[in-house]
Order: sequence, then structure tokens, then C-alpha cells
Amino acid sequence: MIKSLENWCIDNNRMDILDEYGGILGEFLNVTKPSKIPYNSSEYIKWNCLKCGSYKALKVEERILLGEIDCLRCKQKKSLAKRFEKLQSEATDIVYLAKSIQSSIPEQYLYYYLKKVFNNIESQKQFDWLGKMSIDIYLPEYRIGIEYDGERFHSNNFNDELKFKLCKDNQVKLLRIVESSKEQQTKTEYPADWYYSYFPSHNYSNISEVIFELLNYIDKNKEATFLEHPISIKNDLANIEKQIKKEFDKRTLFYKWPELVEYWDYEKNGDILPNHVFKSDKKEYYLKCPKCNKKYSFFPYYRRKAIPPCSCEGLQYEKRTKEIISMYENKGLIDFEDNLLDRQVEDEILRSANSLYQSYRYFGTIEICHIHKFSKPFLVYYLHRYTNKKIC
Repeated sequence: MIKSLENWCIDNNRMDILDEYGGILGEFLNVTKPSKIPYNSSEYIKWNCLKCGSYKALKVEERILLGEIDCLRCKQKKSLAKRFEKLQSEATDIVYLAKSIQSSIPEQYLYYYLKKVFNNIESQKQFDWLGKMSIDIYLPEYRIGIEYDGERFHSNNFNDELKFKLCKDNQVKLLRIVESSKEQQTKTEYPADWYYSYFPSHNYSNISEVIFELLNYIDKNKEATFLEHPISIKNDLANIEKQIKKEFDKRTLFYKWPELVEYWDYEKNGDILPNHVFKSDKKEYYLKCPKCNKKYSFFPYYRRKAIPPCSCEGLQYEKRTKEIISMYENKGLIDFEDNLLDRQVEDEILRSANSLYQSYRYFGTIEICHIHKFSKPFLVYYLHRYTNKKIC
């Protein structure tokens, strides 16, 4: 006679399996007792997780071969815990933080000391005409950009040449600090209005050499600042690290999208908070609508806007869209036969209903073959009501 699951657990001192037993998968009211189930049964059983209350479906014969079960929710918590540990360790790694903001340690040294002499100065300055590129350090008053080029520069300088051309076209002077070995210092041509070839000493202790060369070119009178307070990386290191951390914080989800605090699913995200996550993170995080408690996920890297519209907000989207459409139809500014939004309409949406504008702009055009992946009441309403296009 085949032994029951209950007897097998008693004989093998596996009472943990009995504690987890939740009946045959699909049973709700009349749960089959473990004394009625053969220990080698191929039935799928609900094994309740004693840690989180979730369950995992396994055959009896599979369960008795395992030690502890690892349910999906516990796996997710472990994964989030590991990710949190990694984020915490990265938050104390200054080199990592500098790389995350597309910078470097010596570039941050320059930025720190130049801030002492120039009141108006920006790090990682972006312009529309630069596309996805940025200028390492920018002085608006002088229309001067400063680039710090490490060893990367010597292997591929296509972007640097393009950046120099774009700066020239837009009346921005580009200065380059070229980090090079003594052998490379013979090169005399770089894509810049002015350059300085620099051989760094240990821990960049000779960075003052670069700063004085820059000031000599930009405004020699500014050198007086460092006669009273000499440049010393050793003495200023703690403040420089704070500066890097501050620049990093500006690129976290919390800084970019503070409204996430209200929508952040603190239970599913574990210890990870919006101020731990970088905007360029490609991992999945979880949100919860504060109005209807609907839960959904998002990937920071792929979002232009922090919070995808929840389906419970559909009515307000429709209402605002009707108002905008009615307003511009009356003025004769919309031609729906062309299936396009007039520029003035886009501007109005941008000013008055930014979330609707972003929903439209997210796809770039009215073609939205991936609409099923998002909750976009505005687009759904617009397509159904005013165009012949179908949602696939």
C-alpha cells in the first residue's frame, strides 16, 4: 500500500511540508487532507509560503525532494534586497556616481574649483542643438564650454569633432583639457578653439596647473581667488564628494519626478525608494494609484513622464480633451481630416494639459501600434472619435 503524504512527512520528520500543505490546486471549500494524498502523487498542490503567505504550485513528488520552497514573491523580495544593497554600495562609490552623471573625478575637481571663481557655471550643460550630447562645464556669461577628455578621447573622437562643429555653429567657444601621457603630448590638433595637454600626477594633485591655464585664457583676474585660498584636493575632498553626490541626486527619480512619492509602491519595491533609483535605470519598479489602488509597473529608462495615466483617470482625460478639441474646432485651427494636431493645439495641450500632451508626444506621431502596453485614455478617445485609424 502506498504511503500517504501525512505518514511520509511524519516518518521523515518533514512537518514543514504538512504546515505548507494547502490542498489540491483549484480546491477552495473541500480541501483534500494530506492523509488522502499519496506521497508520490503527480497532483499539483498549493504549497503555502510560511514567510509571506503566498503559495507555489508543485507536484507532491517534486515538493518532497526540495528543502525550502522559494515562492515568486519571496524571490522578488530577495531580488529587490540585493538590488538595494547594490544601490547602497554604489551610492558611496564616488567614481561610480561620477560615471553615472556622465562625468569623471578630475572633471568634478575642475567644476568644484571653477565654481569658486565663476558665479554662473553649469555641469553637463545640454542644448537642443547638441542632441543627446552635453558640455562638461559651461560658462553662460562667456559662452564658453569646457571639455575634459580622458583616455577615451584618444580612441574615438567622432563625437568630439561633431560637438566642436555644433558649438562653432552656435557661437559657443569650446575649450579642451586633454589628459595624455608624455608620449601623446606631441599632438597639436584637437577639435577645440583652445586646448591644454595635461599629464596628471598621482591623484591629480597637479590639477591646479590646469585651472590656472584655463583662467589665464578666460579671465586672468580670477586667479587672485586662489592666492588667498590655494587649491588643495586633499583638504577639499570631502566637499568635492558632496558635490558629486548632489549632482547624482539631481538625476534620481525623486528629484526629476517628486510626484512619484505618492504613487510609489513601498511594499513591492521593498527598501528601494525613488531617491535610490537613477532615471537611466532599465529595471522594473512598481507603482500604486493612490485613488483606486491599482498596481502597475514601469521602467524609468523608457519613460518620458513619471506616472502612466491610470484607467481610473479616463473621464478627466476625456473631459479635458473635449474642451481642447471644442475650443480649437470653433476657431478653425484643427483639420481632423489630416489626422494631425496643429502646432497651436500642441502648445495649448502642453500648457493646459501636460499629461495629455506627453501621452501624445510619447509616440511621436498618431501611429500607436503599442497602445495595448499603456493606459492612454486621451489617445484612445482621440482615435475612436476623430480618425479612421484602428487600435491593434
